[in-house]
Amino acid sequence: MIQIKRKIISLIHENNIISQRKISEYLNISLGSVNKYINSLLNDGCLTKEIISYRKIKYFITPSGEEFLTNKNSIKVAVILAAGETLDFDKPVGFLKIFDSTLIERTIKLLSKYNIEKIIIASGYKSEFYKKLLKKYPNIKIIENKKYKTTGNMYSLYLLRKYLQEDFILLEGDLVFEETLIPLLLNSKEKNVTLIDTSVSNKEDSLYVTIKNGELLNISKGKYSLEKISGELIGISKLKYNSYLKMLDKFTQIENKLFFYEYSFLDKNIFPDLKCISSEEKLWGEIDNQKQYEYIKNNILKSLIKKEKDL
Repeated sequence: MIQIKRKIISLIHENNIISQRKISEYLNISLGSVNKYINSLLNDGCLTKEIISYRKIKYFITPSGEEFLTNKNSIKVAVILAAGETLDFDKPVGFLKIFDSTLIERTIKLLSKYNIEKIIIASGYKSEFYKKLLKKYPNIKIIENKKYKTTGNMYSLYLLRKYLQEDFILLEGDLVFEETLIPLLLNSKEKNVTLIDTSVSNKEDSLYVTIKNGELLNISKGKYSLEKISGELIGISKLKYNSYLKMLDKFTQIENKLFFYEYSFLDKNIFPDLKCISSEEKLWGEIDNQKQYEYIKNNILKSLIKKEKDL
């Protein structure tokens, strides 16, 4: 799928006024498939379009599309933070059923689809569940945080320091999200990026943010402690390795094992260039309790089926 998308962008690069029928003929694929890929590239932010006439559309390649075409994105590693315990369930959230699979396996498959070659999972609560995945997925590594009950998520990141030597994607393990969030992140020209939802929810454990011109100004768990709420952190980021090293350095200095990595985003010595990207109303949700799980099953999953069937 990735190669076909690159070929389509290449054809558009050579002649931006080109019909989907011509693309179909050049690539020897069905017209329906071309339409599916074009829509996916538009959703990913790789293309924009201008309708010239009823039968003529002009496509424009965005900077993200140029980067995608030249394969400048070299992110091959992802980290999934999945150490926490949720009292409503007798197993890790990652092993709750999502469609015909589990949450963690859905995430692994989505990451692999976008050429992520190495996935490091920080486990904790009932870590044996995750260790059973090793035989099925040879590209994953499980690092256990045995102190998950008394530490924050930055401690889990700290434990991965021997296994992280490059830029990476960072995800929370309790997230159900629309597939297109991954290329939205990967195709960003920025090296330090975190995704935000500009709508404001009342979910428990939300981290609300204030941003200006794409820069993060403040974070708070309390909605009313911010003068202005721009949205909330989703829990999916792309980080530079050098920034990760600075996060580790700060963490060892403050000696607070309950520290959460998200607050490092406010430190300009660590992240002078961090950018916040809106999820553009894409679907996502987190599972912190049974109520949220039921909401995701009854609402988000039904919408995901419709949105992802053509990807």
